[in-house]
Amino acid sequence: MDIHHTPVLAREIVNFIGATSDNVKVIDATVGEGGHSALFLERGWTVFAVDRDRDMLAAARERLKAFSRVSFALCTYDGIHDVLPAEWIGTTDAMLFDLGVSMYHFRTAVRGFSFREDGPLDMRLSQDGKTARDVVNGYSEDELARIIRDFGEVPYASRIASAIIEARRTRGISTTAELEAVVFHATPKKFRYGRIHPATRVFQAIRIEVNDELTILSAAMTNALPVLAPGGILAVISYHSLEDRIVKRFMNENDARHGTGTVAVLTRHVVTASKEETDVNPAARSAKLRVARKTGTEINGDQARG
Repeated sequence: MDIHHTPVLAREIVNFIGATSDNVKVIDATVGEGGHSALFLERGWTVFAVDRDRDMLAAARERLKAFSRVSFALCTYDGIHDVLPAEWIGTTDAMLFDLGVSMYHFRTAVRGFSFREDGPLDMRLSQDGKTARDVVNGYSEDELARIIRDFGEVPYASRIASAIIEARRTRGISTTAELEAVVFHATPKKFRYGRIHPATRVFQAIRIEVNDELTILSAAMTNALPVLAPGGILAVISYHSLEDRIVKRFMNENDARHGTGTVAVLTRHVVTASKEETDVNPAARSAKLRVARKTGTEINGDQARG
């Protein structure tokens, strides 16, 4: 696999972690193609790299094969505490969640994440469980409208859902091109030719549903707290408003100023990429970084996992 990943907000993340000793332990909870992990390892830090996608984990292994202080695990990032060696629990210096979907997924038609090239309706990050085809052809009209409205923030979600139901009655919807065509023609004409293709948010909504992304994100941040050492850094990069709202709410609810006191929020305002970075890496334009530091408050692991 070709490596396409340029790590987003890398300088800012390294500065927040701010450690210079050789025994720093960092969990890259969404390692992807290994860009952030490579930077951590170059600084002499020890990395535990996780991904839910076998292809991504293989790419990271290849990219990082020159480094010895790195371990890998295949799992969703809300389950990291189940695969971590015991000596990492409560002693981890930093944990990074980079929530973006890799460019590899969008560029690989067979994975079905993008309508730019025709491919099967899949969209699975873990390559198991239900597919986008299952959602599109199996969900009720009300269920489809709900996920398109809630996860895609599409104001005419009911209209799109109705069109999907009508299309699948006659032929089913099996490919990304077929779904894109249904969405495009169901979109009110005044919204068809805007800056963002009308299918973009619908595909986002279905991908979130297929991979249960928002539920996993909420659980993952909660589960991260017992793993971090007191003073440990929790850093989350999100790419759309739904994720960012969940991250912001979690950090505020646990902030020492007005929440439980289990973290101190270090980013009073969301951190975004500089113009210099976005000029080089346009994918960074939508990135939003929020960072918190775990306080000394004790957290029971069983309670944290709900």
